[in-house]
Amino acid sequence: MATFEEHIEGLTQIDIGASTSPSTSDLTEILKNAVVVTVNNVVTLKPQELSKFTSTTNHTAYVEKQGQILSVTREHDSTDILRPATPINPALRYEATDKDSLNYRSKYNPGFYELDGKIYVVPGAGGGNNDIVVTQVNYDTGIAAGDNYLSGTVDNFPTDYEPLLGLYASAMICNAKAIEINNNMPTLPTAPNMPDLNIEDVDFPEIPMFEVTLPNSKLTNIMSSINQEDFDKSDKLLSVFDKEMDLYSKKFDKESKLYEKELEVFKADLENLSKNADRKTKVQLDEYTKEIELYASEVNLFKNDLEEAAVQYKWYSSQYVGFMNQYNSLLGIKTPKPKEEKTQRKEDK
Repeated sequence: MATFEEHIEGLTQIDIGASTSPSTSDLTEILKNAVVVTVNNVVTLKPQELSKFTSTTNHTAYVEKQGQILSVTREHDSTDILRPATPINPALRYEATDKDSLNYRSKYNPGFYELDGKIYVVPGAGGGNNDIVVTQVNYDTGIAAGDNYLSGTVDNFPTDYEPLLGLYASAMICNAKAIEINNNMPTLPTAPNMPDLNIEDVDFPEIPMFEVTLPNSKLTNIMSSINQEDFDKSDKLLSVFDKEMDLYSKKFDKESKLYEKELEVFKADLENLSKNADRKTKVQLDEYTKEIELYASEVNLFKNDLEEAAVQYKWYSSQYVGFMNQYNSLLGIKTPKPKEEKTQRKEDK
């Protein structure tokens, strides 16, 4: 049986190991986050499924708050007698113990309140079979990349929802690769300094520069909107990102052609300047010409590296979008269709 790591490697075609980026430990953290995000999404979109993600805890004092509460009860001198507790304002926790108060709660009608990340009951829980019993959403933060996929190894998480974890983790792995590429773009080489020549009435040609920048959209913003369950916003951001990547490709091609043209003109002007210079000056200009040729070669390498990085960036980004669309689809979230397709349908009518 495949592990989560093997399953995600199969989906993304990205090798994940102890020293890769992202690494196995990174994937483990991504899976932990996937559990939390997915449980919250399912519970929000399908509240009737809440009980599938819960666990029950007993305690003689209080229970740590983990997630959305399904029920709170209090034992009544017996593990078999469970009195349902209803929520009260924590500010009334003393009033609930005062028999003369209208807010008084007895063993027969206990109340519960949340304070400082803990759940308490009134009357207070204690020994002698008077535990507080809480059933609440409990996230499995012990999930690891090496756990078996579709085997029920994720606590408080039904097997039929495990494909969501694989899709979410695959999307985040692709997102991490795209961000890594974006943060490690090739550096534009530095143009050589012009020689200090004393030649009157001579204008040196200006060195052409190759300048192009990546799109402004950040995948981290898209991921943030998805984590906040703002799926309309994430779809809009993804649409903007796709358009910016297409525009970037066009600008890159245009800038490449312009740079090549300007470089040829620059070389021709520099060659003419060298021919008309005296011998001493010609030696310096020849050296400068060699530096320019080396610079042009470095720029071409830079262009190739930048184009390759942009292609990889776009591929990982599209993979991220694809996996998130599958994730949303399995959750029952409909992805809006592109506006161009809607326009085409109207024209067909």
